[in-house]
Amino acid sequence: MANHRHLKLINSGVPIWNSWRNKNPTLKPNLSGADLSNRDLSRVEFTGVDLMEANLSRTNLFDADLTNANLSGADIRQSSLVHTTLNGANMTGCKIYGISAWSVLTNDNTIQKDLLINQNGEPKLTVDNLKVAQFVYLLLKNKEIGEVINTVGNKGVLILGRFAIAERMNVLDAMRTALRNSNYLPIVFDFEKPTDRDFTETIMTLAGMCKFIIADITNPKSSPLELQALVPNYMIPLVTIIQSDEKPFSMFKDLWLKHPDWVLTPLEYDTLESLIGGFNKGVLKRAEEKHMDLRAKKAQEIQTLNMDEFQ
Repeated sequence: MANHRHLKLINSGVPIWNSWRNKNPTLKPNLSGADLSNRDLSRVEFTGVDLMEANLSRTNLFDADLTNANLSGADIRQSSLVHTTLNGANMTGCKIYGISAWSVLTNDNTIQKDLLINQNGEPKLTVDNLKVAQFVYLLLKNKEIGEVINTVGNKGVLILGRFAIAERMNVLDAMRTALRNSNYLPIVFDFEKPTDRDFTETIMTLAGMCKFIIADITNPKSSPLELQALVPNYMIPLVTIIQSDEKPFSMFKDLWLKHPDWVLTPLEYDTLESLIGGFNKGVLKRAEEKHMDLRAKKAQEIQTLNMDEFQ
């Protein structure tokens, strides 16, 4: 059971607890079985703490550090795990239904085994990966998951570009509004800095779900690399826009020549007003027509030739 002194320290507040932990970094406090539910434990220092079978349900663990903590059998249902560090933690048998897990940090030493994703009274359902758990439950329990997938496939539009500066952000906001007004679902990937392989894989995943792509190639940085990865591998309409005083990056011509079936001729615009004024016909109509052309081509049967014709 929990050490009462340790529980008293937690009850005195996270800052006091963290100060005590910093002074005693080698100790592994015992909070096994402790009731820590419905608390704000954001940024708490739980490194190496024994939380076996502890009740952490409905707890805010934002930016908390649970490195090497023992969470086996713990109840963390309906808790917020945002930017929570779980490197080396033992989560065997954790009850995780209803958690909000965003940007959770795990590593190869994190034990994720027999995670219970069911509610009380439901048949026992376990998975071995925290990040997969929510998706698995959604697939099994949410009757609208098919509708969600269809919505993204039928209405999703991936927007790529650099929008860090105010001028480019105005372009982004205007395109998003135009897409929403036409009942599309804009999904934005902003290249604030050079991307790595993980980002490229993320973009390719998003692109594969969307109906078409809009790429702002004005003053590009990372977008050329991403388009080189996307275009040869995905038969998805690509509409590019560029300000009239700019030139497409050198490698874009190769993409345009090699994949004319889905890479549309770039749209040049002078002002934001001219871009939005022609957005429906220049971007949406052309992308929809290309989408239909590609659907028709994908549905075609493969034609074969008979060698007798060449005798």
